[in-house]
Amino acid sequence: MKIINQIGLILVLTILLAGCKKEDDQKSRTQFILAGQADDKVLLQNFTPDLEMAMKNTTAGGIPSTGYSGNLYVDLDLDGTNDLKFRSFYGVGHSMTASAPSEGCKISDISPKWNVQICLVPQQLQDSIDENMDWHNVNIFESDLSSYTPEWINSAEIKNNSWNEPNLYLAYRIIQSTDTIYGWMGIEIVDYYKLKIKDAGLMK
Repeated sequence: MKIINQIGLILVLTILLAGCKKEDDQKSRTQFILAGQADDKVLLQNFTPDLEMAMKNTTAGGIPSTGYSGNLYVDLDLDGTNDLKFRSFYGVGHSMTASAPSEGCKISDISPKWNVQICLVPQQLQDSIDENMDWHNVNIFESDLSSYTPEWINSAEIKNNSWNEPNLYLAYRIIQSTDTIYGWMGIEIVDYYKLKIKDAGLMK
């Protein structure tokens, strides 16, 4: 009987220690990741060539016509399910509205399993990506990464593109029921709507 009690005590201690280790692993993983971090703690994706929007330009009298959209999908954790959708449009109209902005790039969360949040402020190499950033949900409404209304549109002019330089990083985090995982994505947007996705990293 004494031996049975000792075995039971050992099993309980083993389970408790395993639970503590799991919590410690989660705490160390959820603290932060550095933009561009590419060590053995990171699930790294290098896109060669870069992922780019494949779009065709349609014009009428030298002016973009009713507009069109191109989509790019990214599987952040390589589980076979896309998590983010980038949508780029160019022209007078597009799938969301019939007028301005006539050029731009939007992002939305399409993950069926968890909530993906982003920070709209571009990050530099080695910037810390953590819980203290200004995080946005993109699963209900698309978020504008860039937008532009040309002068020939009869509406207020919009010029917004903070991503038109190389070596900028989009910070994101995946919020699960018991864990939060931080990641980064190297992107560049030229001419407000031409998106390039260069690489991505997610804390393991």
